[in-house]
Amino acid sequence: MKSKKPFGLEAKKDKSILPPEPKAPAADTPDWVGLIEKKDAEVDKKAKEQQKVMKAAHDKLSALTGSKK
Repeated sequence: MKSKKPFGLEAKKDKSILPPEPKAPAADTPDWVGLIEKKDAEVDKKAKEQQKVMKAAHDKLSALTGSKK
């Protein structure tokens, strides 16, 4: 019969086989909206407004030239 503890020594625990420690709950993480800076929001707003203006100009030009799809 084999002994579970050869030479009377305790087996060392291998921490690599243990599951990872739990992360912080979701409530503790920052809100993604809070990560957006005011400057980034202004740049995005200007880009969307410019896109609308360019689309309107394109539509008018397409109508005048008769090259609508």
